Amino acid sequence: MNKLEEANNNFIKGINTLKCTICNINGDYLEASEYFKIAFNNYKILEIYDKSFESGEKLVECYEKMKLYKNASMILMEQVKNKCISNETKLHLINKAKFYLKEYDDSTSIEMIKELIKFSSTIEDKKKVILQNICNIKEDVYKIEVYKPYINSLLNDENYIEAINVYYEMINIYNNLNQHHNVYKTILTIIILYVILSDIVNADKILIKYMETEFINSTECDIVEDIINYAKTNDMTIENKLNNSYTIVSLDHLIVKSFKKYLKSSKDLI
Repeated sequence: MNKLEEANNNFIKGINTLKCTICNINGDYLEASEYFKIAFNNYKILEIYDKSFESGEKLVECYEKMKLYKNASMILMEQVKNKCISNETKLHLINKAKFYLKEYDDSTSIEMIKELIKFSSTIEDKKKVILQNICNIKEDVYKIEVYKPYINSLLNDENYIEAINVYYEMINIYNNLNQHHNVYKTILTIIILYVILSDIVNADKILIKYMETEFINSTECDIVEDIINYAKTNDMTIENKLNNSYTIVSLDHLIVKSFKKYLKSSKDLI
């Protein structure tokens, strides 16, 4: 029997078992779920998206009846990847899965939140997703993973003020995790964004604040001083150094892209 025949046969068996279950005639949701699981996986492998979606819906129904909410949510999140459904349907599936978020471990919660961020149309909606769901993440290390897609959206929209606010939250988390190198990289990132915004006053304030910590001994601190000096003087020797700095290149690619754009525009004004 090939995979398509196996999928079709198991889907029919699942439907018949559900009918018996509803009528209390020697059927059960557990048995039906096993049939639908085989059908769902086979249709997915064969890329028969409409049948995969239909069998997935039946599988979710079985899990919900058995109160296996985590299993149901996992299938809902698999359904989101189906290529035959609209973004509106995907968002509906994610919102449905949200009801079971408290049942998740952190790694699964992150995937759900990332999908919610992806299908939120505005920055405000993305921010709401973060605020509503970040409390469900127990481990700080996973909270960083939640912030990253939101940060990318902000940087793509050049919403640097809000990005700075999020980076401050990330500094607190990195400090809790004793990840000092990431703290230093984030301080550098914040100062770069302030410089891009021509807010040298706040860039100076951040530098002065962290000069009282171990940050003063980091390579990031050296680069920060160069960046602020360049913003004040447009010194071409500093500009060349910044363009070739590995410390800057190792930052998030969107930060590097924005900073390179800033350097070019500054150079054009000279």
